[in-house]
Amino acid sequence: NVYGTPFTHTGVLTTLHATPTLDVVAGVVRGWDVFEDNNNSPSYHGAFIWNSTDKRYNWTTAWITGPEQPNNDRDYRTLISSYFTGKFGDKSEWLFCTGGHYGCEANAALDSATGQRKDAEWYAYSAHLFYTVDPRLRLGMRAEWFRDEEGTRTAQLDRPGLAASFFDLTFGVTYKPWPSVRIRPEIRFDYSPDARPFNDQTDKFQVTAAFDVIWQF
Repeated sequence: NVYGTPFTHTGVLTTLHATPTLDVVAGVVRGWDVFEDNNNSPSYHGAFIWNSTDKRYNWTTAWITGPEQPNNDRDYRTLISSYFTGKFGDKSEWLFCTGGHYGCEANAALDSATGQRKDAEWYAYSAHLFYTVDPRLRLGMRAEWFRDEEGTRTAQLDRPGLAASFFDLTFGVTYKPWPSVRIRPEIRFDYSPDARPFNDQTDKFQVTAAFDVIWQF
């Protein structure tokens, strides 16, 4: 989820192969999706990664905590995520991944009744299912629920956030006509029962079609 979790980090991570099936990750980073920190305190990142001996199952639990607000070294933002991935079928043609995250941040929201700052929370759950038809063709789908409890994570582009739930359902295909080329069309359905976030904040529902081509070299 692009609103609820960070995607890029600048810093140092260390991985300890604690056992043949368990890795422990720990490190220090500059913050969420930034190259230059916006305050004077780092964030701390870590994970436990378990893989079964036959490599068919994986369970990863990761976290990041630290102050993320500009010029604020006191109020911490913390996120914990946990996902399970399994391969099924005689040829591992089915792949299923499910899990979610929980986040909170001190003094990140404004209480409309009192005008005072208060803590913010957000959380999400998703399930992904893929089926490999043959080495060139893979089918996939994703279902996701995201809840922005105080509307802090959806506040983007100078617009107020939406304290609401968001649901999406996506169907896609990955086709590899050649080993180095992937063609990926998809269709996505989004719905919010609590707000109108789509079409310039006039609709509860939207449909999006996308298409991309990836060339690896």
